[in-house]
Amino acid sequence: MRSDRAFFLRWLFACGFGELLGLAVAAAGMWMSARAGEPVTLAEKLAVLFGMIGAGILEGAITGTLQWLVLRRRYPALGGAGWVGATVLVAALGWAAGMSIPLFFVGDAAAGAPAPVEPPMALVLVFAAIFGAAAGALFGLAQGLVLRRHVKNALLVWVAGNAAGWAIGLPFTYLAGGLDLGNVAAAAAVGGASGLVMGFAVAAATGMALRALPPAHGPTLAPT
Repeated sequence: MRSDRAFFLRWLFACGFGELLGLAVAAAGMWMSARAGEPVTLAEKLAVLFGMIGAGILEGAITGTLQWLVLRRRYPALGGAGWVGATVLVAALGWAAGMSIPLFFVGDAAAGAPAPVEPPMALVLVFAAIFGAAAGALFGLAQGLVLRRHVKNALLVWVAGNAAGWAIGLPFTYLAGGLDLGNVAAAAAVGGASGLVMGFAVAAATGMALRALPPAHGPTLAPT
């Protein structure tokens, strides 16, 4: 149906553009932090941590808002505050957890110790897929708890869709992060491009999940 196709295209744009902008900001922040040198003092580490949490909040707010603007056509009673709030919360927690490990538990090797050996990219991508599945499941859980108030069987379907989409999409961001870029504009562009690909992967998987969930007013999508 035409309305079905239009809905999916809007959903693709919402997920893709939200991740594009969010990861472009995050990539630019990480590039500037790397060029400033390894954070040593507690204050420096906290500054990097809160800066990246801020990027996560921005990513979650943009993506969550764009997703809600599309979903409310299908579920008119879906509240924006609950949906966006759940998305922002998980995005912020994800960045906090992801940045805390290298900042506070990995980066304090003794002076003169040999640099750690970089793992093969193939292994990094496998890890990224596994981590993506876990992160996507958390996103799906937080959003699904909101969505299930408006549609039956939403929680399990939404968790599965997000886990699959993130498992496919997140390795592209790790691949982009492994590139040695010369300036902040290039870092933002590559980060944004990887975010766009990840957003499209999430959109495709969650779009299929939405097909398994009935709209609010009948078995087919409401006309746009």
